[in-house]
Parts: sequence; structure tokens; C-alpha cells
Amino acid sequence: MDKKKVYQAITDALLQRFETAKWAAKQAHDAETNEESVAENKYDTFGLEASYLAHGQSKRVLECEKDWLFFNKKTFDIFNENDAIELWCLVALKT
Repeated sequence: MDKKKVYQAITDALLQRFETAKWAAKQAHDAETNEESVAENKYDTFGLEASYLAHGQSKRVLECEKDWLFFNKKTFDIFNENDAIELWCLVALKT
């Protein structure tokens, strides 16, 4: 197993998740600010629902960014078989 490839795959997946969250937040914001979101009567809740969605998507973007930045700051270190396993070590299990 090439641990460097695993590390890169995790980093790429977190970045892709962040990019997808940004796209979804933009879509939700566009729906929220669209002129069709203005309530036509007191029972029309599309605009309110769109604002809740936009808020939730914005929070998701921040969480995804935090996850990606946190993992991306970690350095990829090569450990030997006799080194102690610590937090953030990538290990291969043998059966």
C-alpha cells in the first residue's frame, strides 16, 4: 500500500467536499436572493425556506473548509516499522 497515495486521496476528497459545499451554498444563496423568493402572501414560505437552506449551507462550507485545512496542514511523514504509532499515523494492518 502506498501511504502517500492514501494521504493524497484523503486530502483530495476533503478538498472536493469543500468545493461541493461552496457550490451548494452559492446555489442556495442565489435561490434566497432571487426575486421569485419574495412571498406573495402570508402562506408563501419559499423565501423563508431558501434563507434557512442558505444559512445551513454556509455553515457546512465553514465546516468543510475547517476539515480540509486541518488535514492539509499535516505533513506526510514516513514511519518505520519499529516507530511508535501516534495520532495521524497511517498504518497498514497485516492479517
